[in-house]
Amino acid sequence: DQNLELKRRILIVDPNVFHLKLLHDNLSRIGHICTVTTNGYEAIELASNELYSAIIIEFSLPLMNGLETALAIKENHLNNETLIFLLNSPDALPLNLVKRLDKPIYLGNLRSLLPVHKATNI
Repeated sequence: DQNLELKRRILIVDPNVFHLKLLHDNLSRIGHICTVTTNGYEAIELASNELYSAIIIEFSLPLMNGLETALAIKENHLNNETLIFLLNSPDALPLNLVKRLDKPIYLGNLRSLLPVHKATNI
C-alpha cells in the first residue's frame, strides 16, 4: 500500500556516522524506509524532493544547525506538515514546529512517537 509506505519514510540527519547507522539500522529493522545524510543543506534538498512522515535531525550539524535546517524544511510546502524531531537541542524551541528528543534514543520511545506506529499500532 502506497499510503503505508509513505507513513514509513523517515529522513535522518546526523553528522556522526555511528549514530546515523545505528538509527538507520534500528528503524529499518522495524519496517521504516530511511534516507540518511550528515548535513543540513543536503537534508533540505532531500526534503524538497521527497515527502517524509518524520525527520530526525541532530541539533549540532556542520554549516547550519538542526533548528535552521528544520525551519528551512518547514518553509518548503512538501514537508511543512512533517513531524520533525531535534536531537540534543536547547530547551527554547518553537514546539509548534519541532519536537525535542534527547540522546540516547530508546527505540521503544521513538517508535511510539512515529506516525505509522500510532496509526497502525505495529
